Amino acid sequence: MDTNYIQIGKPEHSYFIGFIQADGHLQSSSRNRGKLTLEIRIEDAHILGDFTKMFPDVYSSIWYRIRDTNFKDGSETKTLTICNLEFRNELLKAGITYGRKSDTVRKPQGVVDVDYFRGLLDGDGSLGITSQGFPYTSLVTISEKCATEYIDFLEPITGKRKTASRNQRDGAFNIMVTKEDAQKLVYKLYYPECLCLERKRKSAIEVLSWKRPEGMERRESGKKWDDGQDAFILEHSTKESMEVLGRSKSSIETRLWRLNKQ
Repeated sequence: MDTNYIQIGKPEHSYFIGFIQADGHLQSSSRNRGKLTLEIRIEDAHILGDFTKMFPDVYSSIWYRIRDTNFKDGSETKTLTICNLEFRNELLKAGITYGRKSDTVRKPQGVVDVDYFRGLLDGDGSLGITSQGFPYTSLVTISEKCATEYIDFLEPITGKRKTASRNQRDGAFNIMVTKEDAQKLVYKLYYPECLCLERKRKSAIEVLSWKRPEGMERRESGKKWDDGQDAFILEHSTKESMEVLGRSKSSIETRLWRLNKQ
């Protein structure tokens, strides 16, 4: 029987797909058994309630646990679990794959771009104010297709074509947008009443509240260094910046000096 639990053209469903592609895990086993699980830290648990309300006809459970991790002792999380076979089949049609996150993740046909990419950013990205005091957004993905689609999405918003390369550490793309371009993007993504993580909504407000300090030079788009490259060298070592950006040590050190003088 056709169930049509997931209506991919709905904004909240597009967000759900993006979030699941980033943070969810779809598992299969014999005799059509399997489950979708989504484990997130306790402060973000409100979004799990939003997801269960989104699919009222699908049985789901949410359970709590506390454990020690490599990053924190006593880490508290909540996990959403859905076993429904028809629902899992619809996830497959929407582009969610079984097993570990795939480097073939791509945007499903028919999603609402703004909501889908907000879901990805909430799951596998970050936004806020850097230690240097300027706003940024960053999306991390191992999928080259996903990186290209995100860059395509950014171009009409920022008016610039980003470039991205895999980093040497884990082969991931880290696509950053900063300053006024980050504000343009956040304004588009985190519109009023949109479904999102509350801590990301608070960060979005911080980004939108930023004002360029008096005396901070605004670079023209035709210059060799762009905002993404600036953000990269501010967040990575000189050696890694040389490898990823293909620039010399002196070029990077000179650029860092100029950025720190702003």
